[in-house]
Amino acid sequence: FKFDKVNRRTLINQLYKTGNETVPILSMVGFFIGLILAMQSAYQLQKYGQSSLVAGLVGVTLTRELGPLMCAIIVAGRIGSSYASEIASMKLNEELDALSVMSVSPVDFIIIPRFIALMIMVPVLTVLTDAAGIIGGMIIGVFTLDMTPLSYITNTFDVVTMKDVFIGLIKSVAFAFFICLIGCYEAV
Repeated sequence: FKFDKVNRRTLINQLYKTGNETVPILSMVGFFIGLILAMQSAYQLQKYGQSSLVAGLVGVTLTRELGPLMCAIIVAGRIGSSYASEIASMKLNEELDALSVMSVSPVDFIIIPRFIALMIMVPVLTVLTDAAGIIGGMIIGVFTLDMTPLSYITNTFDVVTMKDVFIGLIKSVAFAFFICLIGCYEAV
């Protein structure tokens, strides 16, 4: 594999498709997960007078676990399945054979740009999902727990560490790898 053989136009199209077309649904899913997580945890933590811990709980849970997982589920459903159907259609229409006849590697031309796009965009989308979820949790914190937006964000950053974010990003890269691998393998 040589990066100079990668079709840049396909790579840019896949980056756009993976990122731009997935942002609205991931933002909404992340927002509502944060909202529900904050609502449920606030209900329990208020019993013990610890409602200020809601911000940290939402932040850590989203950055370590739920953000990468929900992002991967949405990307697998939208993008992974589209990869499988696009490549299967290309195989059925003998486009992959046509590329081989023209001495163009179908892997370099079709699969590698999709792989690179997912490896770049899934971590970015995970951060977006985390941020939307924290905003959703902040809505509950501000309107039901009488926190200010600044105190909610401060509590979140006091608890969430770079290790938490890094662990979530590692998971998102692993998920991206497997989404692309399964989506492309099943079609070929």
